[in-house]
Amino acid sequence: MSQGQSISVLSGSGRVRIDPRFLIALLLIGAALWAAPAGGDQDRPPTIRRLEFEGNSQVDDGSLRDVIRTEASSFLHTRRLNRRHLDDDAVEIVKYYESCGFLEAEVTATQVEEDAEGGCVVTFVIREGRQTIIAEIRVFGNLVINTRRIARELDLKSGKPLRPSIIPQDEFRIYALYADEGFFRCEVSHMLIEREDGVVLTYLIDEGERVYLGGVSVRGNEQTRRLMIARELVLRSGDVFRRKDVLLSQQRIYETGLLVDVEMEPRLRASDRDTVDLVIRVREERNRWVGMGVGYGTRDLLRLSGEWGHRNLWGTGRQVGLEGVMGTGLFPAELNKFRAQVRYLEPWLAGTRNTGIVTVYEQHTYEHYAGADFWLRRTGAMLSARRKVGERIRTWLSYGYESVEVPSDLVDFSSPEVLRDLGLERDGETSIVEFIFERDMRDHFFEPSRGSMSRLSVGLAGGPLGGTNEFGKITGFWNYYIQFSPRSVLSFKINAGWVNRCWGDGEVPAYERFRTGGPTSVRGYQEDEIEVPGRAPAPGDSTGTLATPGSALLVTKVEITFPLFWKLGGTVFLDGGNVWSDFKQVKGKHFLSVSDEPNYYRYSTGVGLWIATPVGPLQIGYGIKLRPGLRAGDIMSSASGWVIFGQSL
Repeated sequence: MSQGQSISVLSGSGRVRIDPRFLIALLLIGAALWAAPAGGDQDRPPTIRRLEFEGNSQVDDGSLRDVIRTEASSFLHTRRLNRRHLDDDAVEIVKYYESCGFLEAEVTATQVEEDAEGGCVVTFVIREGRQTIIAEIRVFGNLVINTRRIARELDLKSGKPLRPSIIPQDEFRIYALYADEGFFRCEVSHMLIEREDGVVLTYLIDEGERVYLGGVSVRGNEQTRRLMIARELVLRSGDVFRRKDVLLSQQRIYETGLLVDVEMEPRLRASDRDTVDLVIRVREERNRWVGMGVGYGTRDLLRLSGEWGHRNLWGTGRQVGLEGVMGTGLFPAELNKFRAQVRYLEPWLAGTRNTGIVTVYEQHTYEHYAGADFWLRRTGAMLSARRKVGERIRTWLSYGYESVEVPSDLVDFSSPEVLRDLGLERDGETSIVEFIFERDMRDHFFEPSRGSMSRLSVGLAGGPLGGTNEFGKITGFWNYYIQFSPRSVLSFKINAGWVNRCWGDGEVPAYERFRTGGPTSVRGYQEDEIEVPGRAPAPGDSTGTLATPGSALLVTKVEITFPLFWKLGGTVFLDGGNVWSDFKQVKGKHFLSVSDEPNYYRYSTGVGLWIATPVGPLQIGYGIKLRPGLRAGDIMSSASGWVIFGQSL
């Protein structure tokens, strides 16, 4: 190729000509950049060997390290000096001292001593000064609310260090007390007087006059009727204008699910000082929604779900929704679960604060009972009335009717006696009344770290209600969460159930009884592996009995979840559970030792990993049985792993 000749390269729009001299220049520049040092050692920030504090006799080093950004290097992490952070760290140290009552504290110097090996020692030199103690707290001007009640609400206490940043918060707490009693114009200020033994903190209160609600206006509701918003208010025109009632009304308006933003704006009347008007500004949610989901589990394998709904029919808050869920295997891709349902919600049932819900559904599941695998079809409807009692308690009263279709060829797989014991000798009809009580004290709905969650359900089927299935059923659970580090949580969970016939001589159907085991119950066991064990064939006798679902259930969990890095976390657990034909068979010794006896508790332990994804959590784990489980006389494997992707069904 002669000098100056170009190289043609075919591109999407034709040919691009590149001069060889240009390529040579690029190669030379790249070689020079590769050979050049990334920067002289003198320009590289030194490694922080140690982080020290001088002059701090009242506050320990660990507390100061927690409030600054600068850190010393460790075995796993190399920390380099960032001089811009040092000034910010000095400010944070002073703030921390002020929060402890050292109002004169200052960082007099920040020293950086570098060594010849590229390391340094950072030292903050501190002058603490004297600590200011609150000698006495006084309250003046309070006539409506007594001083003792005010003192209980204050964060600052006599004999404790003075924290100036808390004073405005305590002033607001005093104001909130008066505003909750209707004194919306109340004003609170303070003054400090020094004494030899500390300072006297005095709160000055101008109570003002009690005010009353005048008019109410709603703005921003283009699709939602004004009545749907106004009727959620707990105060009416002429009532005392209490702050707590305004906040409760705001919460109730949010809970309708129709709005994404609700602002309560009180407006004082200039001409009438004891009257306030309330302006409610709202921003509406989209009325229609469409959702789709995908998941993976050890039982359903691939799970597909979809839903469509309208949350505000005719601007009245009435809701209607269509939902569908399908579970399939992968290899082969065989359907093993299907559910479709239509749901209608009436927000104010018969003009009361009860919520009415109507659900019509059809469900097909691939079941294993009586030694046979078969499809079980369930079609039904449920009418429910739901009521919220206080902020944390909900109750339901419902009636449901369900028709269950059992394949007629089951007798080809099991004897009529076995099918009769399982309640599967014919199709079933269940007519049931159920009461549910739920109390949610958790601090977070999806990732709780404190509090508890409990639920109790009591149902009665058959008898005067009709239907072929006649039984009583009680189920419940209790979860309790304790946070023992910033992001680590210890949880205790108990799940129990009991079912038995209340009248008649028919057996409770197997699909209404209990089985357990699997990634959402007793991990380390296969899905529904734990049943009431059968009897293996005796010597000389070829007959035996199969494992069956039980009438009594108990599952317990002790679990620790903790973060690892990024969005990845870990889990360590100890699970236990069993089912029995009757609770009368359960004794204390069954929980205290390891045995293969049928009535003894089944324990498992293991570890897991979880990671948050946009479509739900991905959970992977492995559990080990602390004893082999028995089923139809066979010893099962001693361990089991699982994968769950997306929310569990």
